[in-house]
Amino acid sequence: METILLIASGDRLYREYVCATIAKTYRLVLVQSAPATWQRPYIVDGLLACLDDEAAVLAAARSCGDRHELAGVLTYDETRVRLAAEIAAQLGIAHIDSAAAARCRDKLATRRALDAAGVPSARAEHAVTLDGAQTAAQRIGYPVVVKPRALAGSVGVTMVAGPDELPAAYELATGSRLPGVDALAGVLVEEYLEGPEISVDCAVLDGELEIAVVARKRLGLAPFFEETGHVVCSRPDASLPRERIREVVVAAHRALSVDRGITHTELRLTATGLRVIEVNARLGGDLIPYVGRLSTGVDTARAAADIAVGRRPRLAATRRGAAAIRFFYPRADIRVLGRKLDPRWPVPAWLDRVCWEVSEGDVLRLPPDGFMSRLGFAIVTGESEVQCEARLDEVERHLLLSTEPLSAPPAPIGGAADTRSGDSAGGGDERPADTREFAPVVPLARRSAATWWDERVPSLPPAAADHVFDSEGWLRAWERATAERHITRCYLRHSDTAAVDPFYLVDDSPMWNAYETDAGVGPVWGAPVAVTPSLYAFYGPNAAPLQQARRIVDRGFEQARLWGAAALVVGNLEPDVAAAWSAVSPPTISLVLDRAYRADVSRGVEAHLATMSGHARRELCRLWRRSTERGLTLNVLRGEAMQPQLADVAALAEATSSRHGPPLYNVETFAALSRVPGATLLVAERDGEAIGAFLTFLHHDSLYLWAGGHDYARRSELGTYSFLIFESIRFAVREGCRFVEAGRGNFAFKERHGFAPTDLWSLVYLTPGRDHDALHARLREMDRGMQAHLPLLPAVPEPVPVLRNARAFG
Repeated sequence: METILLIASGDRLYREYVCATIAKTYRLVLVQSAPATWQRPYIVDGLLACLDDEAAVLAAARSCGDRHELAGVLTYDETRVRLAAEIAAQLGIAHIDSAAAARCRDKLATRRALDAAGVPSARAEHAVTLDGAQTAAQRIGYPVVVKPRALAGSVGVTMVAGPDELPAAYELATGSRLPGVDALAGVLVEEYLEGPEISVDCAVLDGELEIAVVARKRLGLAPFFEETGHVVCSRPDASLPRERIREVVVAAHRALSVDRGITHTELRLTATGLRVIEVNARLGGDLIPYVGRLSTGVDTARAAADIAVGRRPRLAATRRGAAAIRFFYPRADIRVLGRKLDPRWPVPAWLDRVCWEVSEGDVLRLPPDGFMSRLGFAIVTGESEVQCEARLDEVERHLLLSTEPLSAPPAPIGGAADTRSGDSAGGGDERPADTREFAPVVPLARRSAATWWDERVPSLPPAAADHVFDSEGWLRAWERATAERHITRCYLRHSDTAAVDPFYLVDDSPMWNAYETDAGVGPVWGAPVAVTPSLYAFYGPNAAPLQQARRIVDRGFEQARLWGAAALVVGNLEPDVAAAWSAVSPPTISLVLDRAYRADVSRGVEAHLATMSGHARRELCRLWRRSTERGLTLNVLRGEAMQPQLADVAALAEATSSRHGPPLYNVETFAALSRVPGATLLVAERDGEAIGAFLTFLHHDSLYLWAGGHDYARRSELGTYSFLIFESIRFAVREGCRFVEAGRGNFAFKERHGFAPTDLWSLVYLTPGRDHDALHARLREMDRGMQAHLPLLPAVPEPVPVLRNARAFG
């Protein structure tokens, strides 16, 4: 796997999908000014350097040479494209030429290069004084556009209708700043181009250009140029002259000497033909690549990484349809008091996501006092551009916002194109007695993902976890476990309950493979899957209130889509909980994958034995006595005392599980879990040799028998498993436990020995962009196979399987 140096990672909400996509194929070494946080799951190394100091960045890149052989350099940060080119040149790595990157960053240099090559663009003049700007505007003719030379995101850009408006526009352009961007002298005064705007993302390698994504851009808040949305449609569109677009884009790249990388070109479709606004030497922003992937299947994020290492990307469209993103702005300067999605709205499958960009209490100011003051955005899919726009309108009608004006009262609430709202929280911010006044279809807000998601396990009070598998200790240990291969993970915090739910992106799960084997089916997924909790936990978040359950599904599903997962699987739910959750958040399909067992030992060992049949009770006691008579003893190990035995115990567990299917455990996982508070090894020994063992956890009033194994060669001689079950019950009683959770497997034995069974349901939510018919058919086959392997218990309130092509957040 080749290694790429990534310079700056960008905003998580807008750029995490890029890191997640690239990390599937390439190793990322990230260099930025701050320590990695949300980026950690996607990188193999993090380097700290001031990105304004080229020498420091170069030194940091060279310092990792003994650890990583860099095959490429990449940035998608507009402010760092020239830096990336300089670093690549110093490292001897093929990249866009630094001078070409500089021409793209400097709008004046861009205009001069395009004019010299005869590429159609806007007439423009450079002005370093207000008088010079006024003279330039008179020569060009009003209306004109006044803009800074080197900023981004339309910051400081104004359309000027006449001479009276020019002084304010000049002051705004010269006074605007962006972090990490050196201000270049003067401003550009340009011809105003009338007509719709499009953007074209291209892949360029060794001078050969291929168009990847064409998007229609939506603009608002005139006379400023705030981008309010983008639409990508993979179906033929006669209004877009594809061949002419290619001709102009190729000419522009040649004029600027841009011969490598993913680029983002903006053009206007004017009455006199296509005109180039600018060429950016980086991946498109505003989630355009993600929207393009939804519409066409073309992954320009992956393509950017491919080109960085000199590999020709695959850009053939694999989907036909449309997708769109709309950004929501307030109508006036406001303070946000609250925001939510109408909880009465049945969220449709075509809604990919709604995300807030503000929290309660945030202040938003519109241009010229603030730029990109977005409340948030929504992404939808559809068959056409018109259908996508209609669906965005429908989303808007169900967005609610509570605000207060900062000065004058805000404009009346309504459904204007630049006033929208939505909520990725699924109504999770609602309060039982909410006195705020919410109005329909009003400014949207984003809550940063970091507000709800933690990249590492947050601190939790010991009482917060209903099960050991929800505890901070277990979650931290599972980060280090290797039995189940995690590509990445994150944690959802519930501020109202102090609980935490983990979400794992799993590429290979021996536990799931074992379920496929039990069901007699082949591989189901063919792609990574998001799961909560780990399939290795006996019980999932089954004590959550229904409102929290909906939050878990909605936000977990959002993260699954961001990761590019095939599905979200909410596993290990008890039957009544699964039924309730299915009613609140209907899954694509629900199925039983396993069965767990519990015994109430609160009245003591004898009382528990009395719950068994006479034959089973006598047999268990006989085997226990025979074991003890032949020298088998129980050794209880905690803390550091466990460490010398872990390798032997893990080997026994792996050998035992492999007799029934794929091996489920390994020594690294046992070593990680031995650090969980309450972890205890119950070892059956003879003459100091481990014959069998259980890795257990004491948590609250329960003893959890998580995994174990025994020497099968001595099973008949010693009855090790019966001995361990009997001793586990005695140990739990001595420790004052009420329950022994005996976990999964060995069903007939556990039922015979007084453990009550509970079916464990999994709810599956398929994400958009997959072959749902094929996946649903395979899941149905797996469901039938599991029911044959593990017949449903009687009187189970079975969740009704519901086929849905996608879920959205509400």
